[in-house]
Amino acid sequence: MTGEGTPPIRAQRKRDLLRLLRERLPQKPHVVQSEALRPAAVLIPLLDHPDELQALFTRRTGHLNRHAGEICFPGGTVEVGDASPLETALRETREELGIDPGAVRPLGYLPPYHSRSGFHITPVVGLLPAGLEMAADPREVAEVFEVPFTWLIQPHRYRECRIEVGGMVRRYHEIRHGERRIWGVTAGILLSLVQILRKDLPIAQ
Repeated sequence: MTGEGTPPIRAQRKRDLLRLLRERLPQKPHVVQSEALRPAAVLIPLLDHPDELQALFTRRTGHLNRHAGEICFPGGTVEVGDASPLETALRETREELGIDPGAVRPLGYLPPYHSRSGFHITPVVGLLPAGLEMAADPREVAEVFEVPFTWLIQPHRYRECRIEVGGMVRRYHEIRHGERRIWGVTAGILLSLVQILRKDLPIAQ
């Protein structure tokens, strides 16, 4: 499931994936009240190409205080005045990529992800038209790129890694696409999406 097949077959596969996303993803975010975790939200942007979906990623610039140089989805901390995680994700996407919130069609929410850095992250899956004009903020975004969605939802591509920090072993997941390494929170969020979709998809194990 990496783009194989004729255009009609790929287009039907795309329709099937969109149907599953709409059926499986909750339409309301999971609410967690916690004084220990800071609320945040990210958008998982899926670009609606004629015969396939492409997930949109950004690479953060190297001078940022948090996660410098890492690959991620657009998003950030909930601010005063944000009415919902969706509003946070759309606001951050506009700030980082110049994408108008009206161009995003929300498909649903993923389960919240708790990061080791103390954030309660609500992922929002959204559909965007292909060929959408963007104006990435060079202060935050070093690179914008796409990865085929069917490639990302194959579980065998994800690898569990271990690293020792301060005498403690920490586990995280990573996935590599060419020379790019997607890991940590972003890979964890993607894997939760895989787990929602995988039982009805002919995905290699």
